[in-house]
Amino acid sequence: MMGAFFPKDFLAITLLTSYAFYTSGSAGIPQGGSVGMVRRMLERYQSLGGSVERNADVTAAKVDERRLCGVQLKDARTITGEAFIWAADPHQLFYKILSETYLDRNLRTMYEHPEGYVANTGYQAAFGVLGEGDLHLPKGSVVFSCEPYTVAGESKDLCGIRLYDYDKTLFPADKRVIQCNVLLNNGTFAYWSSLSKTAYEEEKRALAETLRQRIESRFPAVRGRLVLPSTYSPLTFARWCHAYQGAYMSFNALKGYKPLYVKSTVPGLRNLFLASQWVQTGGGLPLAAASGKFAVQELMKRCPPPTASGRHR
Repeated sequence: MMGAFFPKDFLAITLLTSYAFYTSGSAGIPQGGSVGMVRRMLERYQSLGGSVERNADVTAAKVDERRLCGVQLKDARTITGEAFIWAADPHQLFYKILSETYLDRNLRTMYEHPEGYVANTGYQAAFGVLGEGDLHLPKGSVVFSCEPYTVAGESKDLCGIRLYDYDKTLFPADKRVIQCNVLLNNGTFAYWSSLSKTAYEEEKRALAETLRQRIESRFPAVRGRLVLPSTYSPLTFARWCHAYQGAYMSFNALKGYKPLYVKSTVPGLRNLFLASQWVQTGGGLPLAAASGKFAVQELMKRCPPPTASGRHR
């Protein structure tokens, strides 16, 4: 059953760590999910005087004497500043915007050794549940054995679902959603990228139908009540978030390779810092949040705010 959450070649410590978090009560799900968490962060940031530019992709950067002077947006505007924190996928930063010369040694190692470091991605289908009656479905997440099926050339015989009924903010107006996630690694990105637009849409539709059949077979009460609002693949994550090879989780070290850590500072640039789940193997929201704290601490050391006299401390 654990194969639905952890590939067989992951280090055993991955399972032990996750299990320890939940049994100790030191882990949980933020209200409103990731979107709710981001919304609260945004509100706090704006309450302190921060401003936000939406739909403003960064396309280029200007560097002068070991300092990042500004970034250019897709609409050709340039944003300048005393210091910068990159809080998105670092692959986009170092391979598309800046240069590989600024790449941290450990991060480069993980990019260049896919045989030892893999990142999680997946195919997901979101099913809406028609009706408001109690269907006696399991709470939260569940994994069950099912008839084998194939995704991106990989055979699967498990199905993992999550019913979003534990948080009222996630299903307004009594609407319920079952999310079905098929775990893949970023090595399957090439398969999805090779499909034509027509073949890609057909592949997603066929997989959704396969998963619907598996769910209805296991839980007959939902038969005829599932509708399909959305499906998403590794290409979806790459398009929405510029995610490296469509991965929604950071690298994991496989057997024979040690976990690596990436500094929040950028070699060769004194005023650019990283806040990302990719700074540590495993990834996820907790690591991303902690990395933001570390990035700010480094920023305060290197770029302290001016005193009342206007001088930097």
